[in-house]
Amino acid sequence: MINTCLKTLKYFVIFIFVTLILIWLLSPQIAKHYIQQQLTPQALTLAGQSHVRYNPFLSKINVENFVISKNKDIVLAIRKLELGVSLYQLLFDRVYIKQFDLNGLFIKVRKDGKFEEVAGFSLASKATKTANEQASPINYELIIPLLSIKNAKIGYENNDKKLDFIASYLSTKNIVADSKKQSGQFQLNAKIAQGKINISGDINKVADQGTIETNIEMSRFDLSLLSPWLPHNSQIASGLIDINGQQKTNLFGGKIEVMLNNSQVRLEQLALVHNNIAASIDKQVFYAKELALKINNDKTLSVNGSGTYTLDHLAVNNNENKQLLLTSVRKILLPTITIETTGFSPTLTLPSVLINKLIVSDDLTTELPPILRIDQTKFSAVKASKLNTEIDTLTFGGLAIDTYINATKEIENLLPLQLFIASNNATDANKHISNNPSIPNTNVSNSTTSPATSDYQFILNQLSVSDPATINLVDASIKPFYQRKYTIDKFELGPINNHLPHQETTLSIAGQSNKYENFNLTSVNQFFAKKPKYSVKGNINEIDLTDVSPYVSSALKHEIKSGQLNLTIDTQIDNDELSGNTDLLIRHIEFDTQIASAPGVVNTTASMPLNVALDLLKDSDGNVDLSIPISGDINAPEFGLINITTFLVKKASMMAAKDYLMKTFVPYANVVSIAMSAADAILKVRFNDLFFVPKQIQTSVTEDTFVAQFAQLLIDKPDTHVTICPIAVPEDINLKNGTAVIEPEQIEQLNAVSLQRFNSFKTLMIKQHNIPSSRIILCTPSIDTSNNAKPRLSFST
Repeated sequence: MINTCLKTLKYFVIFIFVTLILIWLLSPQIAKHYIQQQLTPQALTLAGQSHVRYNPFLSKINVENFVISKNKDIVLAIRKLELGVSLYQLLFDRVYIKQFDLNGLFIKVRKDGKFEEVAGFSLASKATKTANEQASPINYELIIPLLSIKNAKIGYENNDKKLDFIASYLSTKNIVADSKKQSGQFQLNAKIAQGKINISGDINKVADQGTIETNIEMSRFDLSLLSPWLPHNSQIASGLIDINGQQKTNLFGGKIEVMLNNSQVRLEQLALVHNNIAASIDKQVFYAKELALKINNDKTLSVNGSGTYTLDHLAVNNNENKQLLLTSVRKILLPTITIETTGFSPTLTLPSVLINKLIVSDDLTTELPPILRIDQTKFSAVKASKLNTEIDTLTFGGLAIDTYINATKEIENLLPLQLFIASNNATDANKHISNNPSIPNTNVSNSTTSPATSDYQFILNQLSVSDPATINLVDASIKPFYQRKYTIDKFELGPINNHLPHQETTLSIAGQSNKYENFNLTSVNQFFAKKPKYSVKGNINEIDLTDVSPYVSSALKHEIKSGQLNLTIDTQIDNDELSGNTDLLIRHIEFDTQIASAPGVVNTTASMPLNVALDLLKDSDGNVDLSIPISGDINAPEFGLINITTFLVKKASMMAAKDYLMKTFVPYANVVSIAMSAADAILKVRFNDLFFVPKQIQTSVTEDTFVAQFAQLLIDKPDTHVTICPIAVPEDINLKNGTAVIEPEQIEQLNAVSLQRFNSFKTLMIKQHNIPSSRIILCTPSIDTSNNAKPRLSFST
């Protein structure tokens, strides 16, 4: 009996051994047969050199040179795989993979429209089948003590666009996973082109709670690799990104919380194009010391944490012409960023925001300056949320606005923005028409629809300039061209709160123009009241009226030869009613008729009835001093200055009546008037002309006596104001005297020489003799083309 049992056992062992030997020997052919059966429906082919062998003695699968192709295109390749499974663990509902070593893997992932396939297998059919099947719970526990994958490559194709992901090393340790718990460690070293990615982490999850801790290091990843997958109107030309930091993900039921510690994102050499915009940024760095992102059960997101942000050298150009700069910034600095979520509303807090060297609209092909330059913009105490934005102070330093108007009345240095806006509007219009071909080009309005109102609150406590701002204006559309420089010494605006309609917002502005004109204005306003309320008080002094002559000469049919304006204003608008008063003081205003054939050359012999009318308004000092009341309903069609014409006529009539009374009651009134005029002329100071040598600008030693006596006379007669008319001659610009000057360029050159002489003489009086600038008034420069003409300054009172 025993022998029989031993013999049976012997035969059984031999049978098992022979069976295992046969399995080991025949497993490559059997594996190829059944694998090819699965591949054929997918039009896939297993390469002949592919080798798959199962070793039943070690419960181990060896794969070498395994290649699957589709239409002669390799979609899956395995150089060498050793997979060991402990079969007896299946008795305990465990899948225990005791060895997983893979060296050399290639998987092709392809997407074409909605069609997707991985390693040649279509995902569409898999998804349909999975959707129709009810998922059954996994009752096995997966255990992998050590998994190692080396030299793996995933080739991704999307509509003939390619991107390769190379994992030089992927390993996992102590992987334990079932339907309730998952744990383990992993490490990945990979490359995408020249970019390197290193990720390591630890997973520990039980049921719906757990933690995932990871360390991420990504360096020099080229963002231009993503460009083929972007919309055709958006492309990334270059950009290198570095990411590193520590992340911890906590799972609490349906909640997910991601904690970022010491995480940094660094982006360099970014260049991208969107529609007609080409933008470049040298460097951006965002650093998060602590940042928590939480996804709640209702899928809402809350963010809490702090960090910093810096940006270096931003430039935005017109993509069709890179020489047209739309805007640029040298540096943006957010030294502290705090974000806090209360309820479901995150609030961003920025103690300070610094923007250095902001430039707007600059044509780099010309020497014209940009239309706007700000050396430093500083925000303080900024808070922003979806409900409001609050800014404590906004300060501009080194603010400069340059406006150049060309001969066709276009703002020339606004050209970059104008071309971009026009091109962008055309692009949007074409896109709208192509997307909506059936929509007619009509404007439809609904009178019953009221504009939407917003509950968004905006608060700005103060807007100011930290140092003098400048506004330069050049207008070449008039002859002679107009040039003016305004310096804003003070600009303060605030507070502004669109939720406080009756809060008073004060605007204070003070400064000067050129050398002597100055202004100081204060306005108190209620911008957001149901019926806005405004008030303006202040003064503008020493406005040279000859500068505005080119703008009014066509309407007046006269040029302003000389004159200076002082303006004092005190007006209010309350409940749509305007009230107040404006005081005008016009010193020594004189008109000349305009000669259209020779701009800038004045004929002083023409008749001037306008001057006669003004003479009726002048006082004994030759000034026009008017106080004009202002009132009215700003909504009325006739809103404006009340009866200014009537007021001026009344004033002139009273002066004429006074003269009539003199003629009536004084014997020989005409003689006396003439005598008085003659006597008045004798008493008035008459000056000889101050002559110069051609091209001479400053006075020389030979004119010292004249200068000293002129200054002494003004000191002795403090109420005397003098009008100076600078006169140039052709010899000042290397032309012979007697030559007709009709070319606009020559006239501008001679007028410039005249103004230099006037400014030099006026500066000499102010600085060396302390003569107030308001007592020396400029007359429009003129040109003397007679044969014996000499350059000179002509004086009158």
